[in-house]
Amino acid sequence: MSKFDTSDAVCEFIRAFDASTDIALWEKLVKEEMEELRLELIADKVDREKVLKETADVMYVVTPLLGLTQVLGSIGLVSEDRMAAIADMIERADKIMATPIAMFGRDAIQEAFNLVHASNMSKLGDDGKPIRRDDGKILKGPNYKAPDLSALV
Repeated sequence: MSKFDTSDAVCEFIRAFDASTDIALWEKLVKEEMEELRLELIADKVDREKVLKETADVMYVVTPLLGLTQVLGSIGLVSEDRMAAIADMIERADKIMATPIAMFGRDAIQEAFNLVHASNMSKLGDDGKPIRRDDGKILKGPNYKAPDLSALV
């Protein structure tokens, strides 16, 4: 994931939405998003726009997981076993991303990420606050605008 420019955008999202710094939540989100991308890639009729969207979503959730584990792991707040499991998860994410990278190229994926980021920033509720699922995942608010990735496919 380090080959893409994702950190500043994800930090902006985390600050704006007061997003969780719970590693367990980010692990869960990475698993969810990787499964969604996997399903798009094996569909009978591959929807290239959905593949791009799910690729950007994987990047969006791997970035904070990677950052959190690096920081917290370096000061001993994440066990070596858990660090190894997270490293394995991130390696699997890199492997699944190889297919979209081959399909679209890095520039298109970076642009898709940027468009998904703009879309994610539109998720705030009418009160300017995030809407959360019970586990802390941020949901789409009434002003949400889906990203238009059609020009990239």
